[in-house]
Amino acid sequence: MIHIATIHHNSDRWIDIQLYFIAHNISSPHKIYAFLSGVAIKHKSKFDYCAEKPIENHADRLNYLADVIVKSANNEDYILFIDGDAFPIKIIEVALNRINSSTPLVAIQRTENLYDVQPHPSFCLVKVKFWKEINGDWRSGYKWDTPFGKVTDVGGNLLNKLNSERIKWIPLNRTHSLGSHPLLFGIYGNLVYHHGAGFRNAHTRSDLLVKPKSIFARARYLLIPKWLPIKIMYKLHWLFRLYPLSLKENTEESNLIFHKIVEQKEKLFQEVTMDNYDK
Repeated sequence: MIHIATIHHNSDRWIDIQLYFIAHNISSPHKIYAFLSGVAIKHKSKFDYCAEKPIENHADRLNYLADVIVKSANNEDYILFIDGDAFPIKIIEVALNRINSSTPLVAIQRTENLYDVQPHPSFCLVKVKFWKEINGDWRSGYKWDTPFGKVTDVGGNLLNKLNSERIKWIPLNRTHSLGSHPLLFGIYGNLVYHHGAGFRNAHTRSDLLVKPKSIFARARYLLIPKWLPIKIMYKLHWLFRLYPLSLKENTEESNLIFHKIVEQKEKLFQEVTMDNYDK
């Protein structure tokens, strides 16, 4: 049994498309546990379990769903954490076959987001037994080094647990993209699509190093040293009006790709060259 934990925050635009791809790419028995808020709550009948608790933090919501799952699931069952704007594009059982005692966790790793090295909850697959053994935790806190200083993000504490206990895991890295952005609209491990920023402003840490399309904005971009700490670069991007420009460009591309997915479904992903998962 696969217990799927997902979150749809103040939007229902991804619910039907995610459920469609789950139904077509997970052949094993499964249940879907959702944390819904805002307009998404009206779709709660589409899920096997729905949480509507007054919890705002994304990691805390994931931890809550995990707690619900482990209380009723068997140790040999699986937990699949997956973002609301993510879904499998191939049969998910190929990832199940990669999990064993030596590599008990498979997850997306977004190194393209300025060196994010932690397992990311946009897709993470583990056995219930393992999650209980390590007292799994999606909260940020643990920091790792990058060329732009130390950072932390969701999954930071999970990375710390894996590192401290020397547990190997299988990262699913970016293999293809549906768009031009270095982080958004990505396909990982030739298995999972993650749209990115599906429930918030479409601006990411990686945008700090993306050259604007506008020639005039590019001149301002070139004035910002790329060796500065991330917090300072963010401030300069605001000061030079680069942040709203990136947000506008990303939002326009995001909406375009979303509508293509809704209209074309599998056909859109078939048009992207898909190599063998094990490659």
